[in-house]
Amino acid sequence: MTTVLNIETIPKELKALPQWVGWRRELDAKGKLTKVPYQAKNPGTKASTTDPKTWASFPKALAVCTKFDGIGFVLTATDPFTGVDLDHCLDPKTGVIEPWALAIVDQLHSYTERSPSSTGLRIFVRGTLPPGRRKKGPIEFYADERYLTITGDHLPGTPRTIEDRHTTLQLVHAAHFPPPSSNGNGTRPPQPITADD
Repeated sequence: MTTVLNIETIPKELKALPQWVGWRRELDAKGKLTKVPYQAKNPGTKASTTDPKTWASFPKALAVCTKFDGIGFVLTATDPFTGVDLDHCLDPKTGVIEPWALAIVDQLHSYTERSPSSTGLRIFVRGTLPPGRRKKGPIEFYADERYLTITGDHLPGTPRTIEDRHTTLQLVHAAHFPPPSSNGNGTRPPQPITADD
């Protein structure tokens, strides 16, 4: 089933870059449903998040979007964007957002949209990530070698533009992925966190 796109609300900063792919829902070797990236230039061939030759412009991806379940944007080390993926945090019927996710949305206060399933959120900010982990439970941070599905299903109350949140991004990342202890014994006291691991 093709994801409905709200083209008008997709940030122009993303539309301007030739970093677009299509994606399809497929089962992996373990039987888990995944979103596999495909080339907009050649819809029958898989795309790579590390090979720019397999990406396309936004107009090209849009022109063939009905051949896929949706389209996505590839994050790279050369663009200024970081994507924050919050899974299983949104009730698609009521629109209620889990408190832990709402806290991150409010802190970053940048372009935010609903995921294709309408049960997750995607936040785009301008900023870079510190070294370290990128995924913990339903929270993921990515800045390169990764693509994120795009719907344009903008979350009301958040900016329609991608804001510069470098400092805040560093703080939010550190809150969920504390750096290793520097006291020499390699351990760290338990840290409070508002999301399930």
